[in-house]
Amino acid sequence: MQETMKSNNININHIRYFIKVFETQSLSKAAKACGVSQPTISKSIQTLEKNFGIPLFHRDTQNVHPSEPAKLVYNECLDLCRSADMLQKRVENIKLSDLGEVKIGIGKLLSNQFGSFLMKVFPEHFPNLRLSVTDGNVPELNTLLLNREVDFLLCYHEAQHYFTNLDKICVKEFFNVRVSHVVSPNAPFYQPGKDITTYPWAITSEVGDEAKKTRWTEFYNKLIESGNINYRINNNETRLQLVRKGAVVTAVPSFLVREEIKRGELIDVTPPGLDSFQVSVFTLNSNPLSINSKKTLAALQILTKELH
Repeated sequence: MQETMKSNNININHIRYFIKVFETQSLSKAAKACGVSQPTISKSIQTLEKNFGIPLFHRDTQNVHPSEPAKLVYNECLDLCRSADMLQKRVENIKLSDLGEVKIGIGKLLSNQFGSFLMKVFPEHFPNLRLSVTDGNVPELNTLLLNREVDFLLCYHEAQHYFTNLDKICVKEFFNVRVSHVVSPNAPFYQPGKDITTYPWAITSEVGDEAKKTRWTEFYNKLIESGNINYRINNNETRLQLVRKGAVVTAVPSFLVREEIKRGELIDVTPPGLDSFQVSVFTLNSNPLSINSKKTLAALQILTKELH
């Protein structure tokens, strides 16, 4: 009679131990890597061989060698462990969501403008909600989203051109950020009507790299080529301090300088077509937004509209 596999008795740890023995070809090395004793590894392999109904390793005095059947099931075992890890992360995310935590990934450029707003203003309106914000560049955010380490991303819309596995990601426009390019009226270089790309500038550290596929490309490339970028500073307030001293021109969210522009303390020299950029929400198709995440986005949209 043909022996059948007892799948209902398979323990995921047995699969993990099998993979490590397969890769190291050593029971002792596998035990050390897994943080268990060698007898535990040996017993686990024996149990797995019994459940599978096939020999997995040939043993000699020093090493163990994978059998032909082991080589055939190795990749499936890897997939099984990856699926188990993803399931565990999914369960943890569900638990955290139920506890009222929302994990947001945010682009560095956007974080410089709204990171403090999220962490300071938002809790005042939602004291029972735990907000976790992680900033990063586009490749880092891409990895966070694919690994389900964040519930969603907030990033400038054109960032999608840099994402891998875009077929697994949903991108929806969220809100428009108004931008003002400002200069002090007392700046020695300021002349009304003059080409502002000839002025000294302070920009964020990533503009030159991340503007490649945006409508801002021509403008910032002209700044880079002209050599008029004096500072690369991510912090908005630090750049504004340089502007107020008459040292540079910079671009910041309009709500940060609205009152100073009204009082004539700063002058808005924003070029046509560069007065805003689109922020979008990036989500994983296989990881639907929780109720708390949806509430967070709805509230965030209202709060940002109030700012603008």
